[in-house]
Amino acid sequence: MTNEQKVQELEERIQKLESEVGRLTELVKETKDSKAKEREKAPIQPRIAPNRPIQHPRPKKDIDYERLIGQVWLPRIFIIVLLLGVLWGFKALIDVGVINEIVRVLLGYVASALLLWFGYHQFRHKRNTLGQVLYGGAIVVLILSTFAGNALYGLIPGFIAFVLNVLWVGAGIYFAHTHKSQSIAVLSSIAGFFVPFLVQGTSTNVYLFVGYEILFFLGLLYFALLKAYVTLYYVSTIFLHVSLLAYLMFTGDGSTFILAGVIIQHIFLLGAFFLRNVFVNKQKAMLVSSFVLTHIWVASTSHFDQAIFLVVAFLMYVGFSYVQRKTDNLHVFMPIATYALAMLLADVFRFEYMSVFLLIQGMVALYVGFFTRAKLQIVFACIVYAFGAMITIFTPISSVASYETIAWIILIGSMIALRELISFFQATFKKSYDYKAMLNFLFGSTALLILAFITQIGNVATADYAQTVQNVTVSVLWASYAIVGVVLGVLKDSKYVRLLGVALLFLTLLKVIFIDIEAISIFVRAILFIGLGAVGVALSRLFYKK
Repeated sequence: MTNEQKVQELEERIQKLESEVGRLTELVKETKDSKAKEREKAPIQPRIAPNRPIQHPRPKKDIDYERLIGQVWLPRIFIIVLLLGVLWGFKALIDVGVINEIVRVLLGYVASALLLWFGYHQFRHKRNTLGQVLYGGAIVVLILSTFAGNALYGLIPGFIAFVLNVLWVGAGIYFAHTHKSQSIAVLSSIAGFFVPFLVQGTSTNVYLFVGYEILFFLGLLYFALLKAYVTLYYVSTIFLHVSLLAYLMFTGDGSTFILAGVIIQHIFLLGAFFLRNVFVNKQKAMLVSSFVLTHIWVASTSHFDQAIFLVVAFLMYVGFSYVQRKTDNLHVFMPIATYALAMLLADVFRFEYMSVFLLIQGMVALYVGFFTRAKLQIVFACIVYAFGAMITIFTPISSVASYETIAWIILIGSMIALRELISFFQATFKKSYDYKAMLNFLFGSTALLILAFITQIGNVATADYAQTVQNVTVSVLWASYAIVGVVLGVLKDSKYVRLLGVALLFLTLLKVIFIDIEAISIFVRAILFIGLGAVGVALSRLFYKK
């Protein structure tokens, strides 16, 4: 094949390729046009972000009041009505002499058995709420029947009655476990705490009483944490204090053993908090409340040194705070330590001499609360600080060089430091509180405290002089305070400080006109007004800017 033939063949191939490319281009164009027409005809679909499920609003559940009233509250209320009717029926039969004492006790046990039988059938037919009420009523009737047989009629010996009542309470806890009913557990726990009061002879033995109450509480605490029953947790903790207080009121004896029981309860609540955090926030609140109640028991009992208890508690909870400093448990341990230290200061120092310590402790505790962002710690710190501030404010200054003067200086300085502290930790407050309102409140409070302080200082410094000298001295101090306020406002370019100084200057003028002017001579009056006028004119010059 010659070169000319090769060139001709290549030209033919190129022409074929050009024609095929042209046809492909037309096909692509037609395909695009058809897709564009389909898009125009198709409805516009909303864009959905990838990997984001569509959020559908949850439908609000309508409360079925008929079910709530008929199935929940109706049986609970009318089981009480039924029990009252049975008791009144017993009373009527007793009055006419139809039944004797043995029959009365036996009828109580028969009635409780019937209630258990009916409750069992309600559970079988899935009517759980009604079954729970009948079981709870049966436990109450069993305990009351045993109480009547022992305390009222003397038919059942004390030891046997005590064992029977413990068995009835245990049966109630068993029913609560098998039927998953917190209401049965709560009812049985309340009855169980008062079992010693329902048996003759046991309530007078302080060892048996406190031992039983503590062991019963520990069983309920374990059961409440095991089943995550919050109400039972609260009831068991509170009713231990109620039963111990009732014993102390009825007998007036055994306060040392009762106090030991209260301290043991708090120790076990603390141990449960470490070992099993089922409902953490509830346990935190109860731990703090338990410590406060324990301290009240210690403070009201003369057989135990309050200072020793508070020192041990403070050191213990400071240690826990250090060990748990990187966990949320710090938010409950530090408030308890703060409370213990505040009460220790109140116990060691006299009332009028503990204000400074409370102010310092409150400021330190506030810093810790801000640093750790522990709201409970901040609340306790504010309480301690407010208590120290109130003692300072309501304790008048007796002389210029006195403890009260030092307390006032520390109070004013701490208020200024507190404002700076809040400004430093402003990120903590902006999310939860009105940050600017807090700063404005502290600014106004500090200004009023300074005014009250210099007024007292002026009065006690001139206490041995005439009333005229006292009034003029106070007015001079107020005017000086106004001058300082305006000058600082100008130097720091603070509008509020400048306005505060002007307001104080006008207040001084009003005091001079309505209070001081009648008691001073015309010569002193002239000097005072000339001085105030000069101060006002001079300060007005500072409000002009270049």
